[in-house]
Amino acid sequence: MSKPEYVRVIEEFFKRFYGKSTREFKFIGKKIVRWDALSKVMGEPLFTLDLLKYIGNPVYVYSVRAKYAHARIKSIDASDASSYPGVIKVLTARDIPGINSVGYVIPDQPLLADRKVRYIGDTVALIIAESYENAVEASELVSVDYEPLQAILDPLEVVEWNGLKEKPHELIHDERGSDVLSRYRIRRGDINKAFREASVIIENEYRTPMQEHAYIEPEAAIAVPEPGNAVTIYVKTQCPFDTRKAVAQVLGLPYNKVRVIAPALGGGFGGAEDVGNEVAAKAALAALTVQRPAIAFYTREESIIGHSKRHPMIARYKHAARRDGILLGIEAEIILDTGAYASLGPFVGWRAVVHSTGPYRVLNAKIDLAVVYTNKVYAGAFRGFGNPQVTFAVERQMDLLAEELGIDPVEFRLKNILRNGDHTVHGQLLDHGVGLEEAIKRAIELSGWYEKRRKYREDTGRTRRGIGIAIFYHGNSIGAEGADYSAVSVMIQRDGSIILRSGTTDMGQGSLMGLTSILSEILGVPPSYIRIEAADTSSTPDSGPTVASRVTVMTGNATLLAAYRLRERLNRLAAEILGCNPGDIVIEAPSVYCR
Repeated sequence: MSKPEYVRVIEEFFKRFYGKSTREFKFIGKKIVRWDALSKVMGEPLFTLDLLKYIGNPVYVYSVRAKYAHARIKSIDASDASSYPGVIKVLTARDIPGINSVGYVIPDQPLLADRKVRYIGDTVALIIAESYENAVEASELVSVDYEPLQAILDPLEVVEWNGLKEKPHELIHDERGSDVLSRYRIRRGDINKAFREASVIIENEYRTPMQEHAYIEPEAAIAVPEPGNAVTIYVKTQCPFDTRKAVAQVLGLPYNKVRVIAPALGGGFGGAEDVGNEVAAKAALAALTVQRPAIAFYTREESIIGHSKRHPMIARYKHAARRDGILLGIEAEIILDTGAYASLGPFVGWRAVVHSTGPYRVLNAKIDLAVVYTNKVYAGAFRGFGNPQVTFAVERQMDLLAEELGIDPVEFRLKNILRNGDHTVHGQLLDHGVGLEEAIKRAIELSGWYEKRRKYREDTGRTRRGIGIAIFYHGNSIGAEGADYSAVSVMIQRDGSIILRSGTTDMGQGSLMGLTSILSEILGVPPSYIRIEAADTSSTPDSGPTVASRVTVMTGNATLLAAYRLRERLNRLAAEILGCNPGDIVIEAPSVYCR
């Protein structure tokens, strides 16, 4: 079977440029002013709420949130709120025309709570009013009759050590029959034999807390009703096509009636991956209900209460090693607290267990991981995606082993790290590109590791200095989440200027500049020729989500392929005009000539 064209092209470029110095490139690896740098310094980018000045006759949408972390909803009385001055409509779950769910991976999270609430941030009603102040004031008049239930704030009330078996408790998700969202495990070799033969065993419990993203721009969405029961939504989101899917589901509409545009983003770090769907759905539901533009936004306080966080972790690790410093085995039980709803919890758990032994040769392992619900704010995507939590535990264990064995922490790691030809704990053969040893040795050289270790031992007094090392590896792009893909559109205009369209977003990480550099390098044009258009589900292609450090790899390769195809056409056309072979064409825009 012949290779697909895109595989052939990517492999061709890889072989041609692998190992070459950036000195041989014109744009890649060079100091180039970012496409949006000047405009950002001058305050020109339009973030979601900046668009409000262009919206006429808007209504404001405010979320009435639960007053209990866990309770059944017996009834909701919004009559007083509905009659409050300036209030146009109060919406509850029964007003949703489609499916009442904004769950990212599984449908466990209602847009508006109907049967019960599972954390303080749950929304029970939406106030639609002429002003934001009217909406906030009216929210106090919504009366909810609750039947309080036991609030579970500790995941060890859900599962217990020595097997992570689920314990009897008041179920948070009684509709599922279990509050264990997902389980993963690793089994390799004979862990009992490893501990019998060990010279040193180190065992500890580790905890990492919930973490807030604290991005500069809180959540916001502006929805504008369109003819034919359609809607256009401007929203802070990392994943506009995922947002379109969620909103269409809530509204009971086909995708072609829901348009999502992602303006400039003021930070994300994973936090704008899921909650954008919720805010967009609230604004869109209100806009179509009252047939006026609707604005939904969170204050900083609401943002902290109502959007996902990094998963807290509790883990017990047990490492075994020989006297010469060789690891013999690792045993661990890991609990991730996903809060009230799954969000991306199943995928975060998968990533965590994949990285749960670190970048080391581990021939014997027994790892169990459970992702469990509690009545806290839900956890989702955050930079590192489950890896920072387990890395903290693993690297602390490595330091303690080195100390117990009397081996320098660097030397101990060098004895155990993965190298070319090794297999990971999951059985993957690493047959190329493992540069960890070289990276460690270079870091040690640049930091003056050995000299500083010696010098800092001599420090006395209350204030002392130290130097340490920690290493990890991280999977790039989509893994258990499904097959990855990407796409771009590149359009050369009649005057030679270029439009680049991608469904990915730039929240400050600069990845779209990487796409520009690839395009410039292949087409032979300076970046100033290229204009990047905002992600728009009605005009830009679905490039996949802006997550998992995947944009430069996946969308970058899509850009490379599109540029390659265009360059071939340009070379053929120029060759006909200039009378030489296509392979001899040189483009250094605005000049084009034969080599």
